[in-house]
Amino acid sequence: MKKNVAMGAMLVCAAVVYVVAVASYFDDDQDSGAAPHTIDVTETPVFDFREGDFRSVYYDDNGIEKLVTHRGEEIRSAKLSPVRGKLGFYHDRRGEKDHTSQDVILSIMDVNTKHIVQVYEGNYKTSAWEWIDDGRVIVYRNCGSPCYAFTIISTEGEVLDGPRMLGLSYTLSPDRQWLLGSVDWAQTLGAVVMHIKTKEEFEFVQTGIPSHQYAEYAQSAWSADGRKLAVLNKRPADQHMEATVYDVANDFKILHRETVACEFIGNDLRCDVPLSPEQFLAAVLARAVIYPNFCSATLRKNFSYVRTR
Repeated sequence: MKKNVAMGAMLVCAAVVYVVAVASYFDDDQDSGAAPHTIDVTETPVFDFREGDFRSVYYDDNGIEKLVTHRGEEIRSAKLSPVRGKLGFYHDRRGEKDHTSQDVILSIMDVNTKHIVQVYEGNYKTSAWEWIDDGRVIVYRNCGSPCYAFTIISTEGEVLDGPRMLGLSYTLSPDRQWLLGSVDWAQTLGAVVMHIKTKEEFEFVQTGIPSHQYAEYAQSAWSADGRKLAVLNKRPADQHMEATVYDVANDFKILHRETVACEFIGNDLRCDVPLSPEQFLAAVLARAVIYPNFCSATLRKNFSYVRTR
């Protein structure tokens, strides 16, 4: 009798252990797919974020990684302003979302007070954004084919310029005073620059050319100090290309020219660019010299040379 009781107790214990093990297994499996821990952006120091997949933002809260949100919606593309006094970020509008609604929001938060201002609303065509200075941002938006527009907005939500387009891609100058737009459409190729404050524009484009063939080589770039702009484009008079460097502070007067020999092999264009167009322009910018004003006119005279095969 005692033996039977002992055996029964052992079976009961084994059953209990099995049930606990199974329950633990399913609990662990459920936890692995559970929603991540979250924390509102106003409750975090903004200098310790980590950007994850799809530009989502994470914060390490005492060893627990938490997804950063705003009003329950995850934030993404978070960026500190140049003097680190404000944080900008995208987030979705709460509730239902569809491709026709203004679902994408850009908000700006004061780092110290945590006060948040919604400055931009857009739909799924909204692209990147960046700071101009602590009082202005620029937002980019796909608007068709070919169309890529920009809008300049104050951190209080006032639209200062746009939406409109200069080109199909954009680069701010290092001092963030100028916006460079790369042009490639309807047999038109080159670059346009705009002064962000005065809206004065300078165009460096060629028209009536087979832009789809030259577009592989066409390029434009700022020097690291923002004092020079280089544009690699087709020459007007023949099939060759030319890299031209402009003096930004001197109304974009030409500082330096280099001709790049090109030839057509069948329908294919081959140009003598020894490196990638980006690397080539960087080298051209390094060769262009801005002479001090007291230098003689002879030293400051424009010069050019032809790169041959």
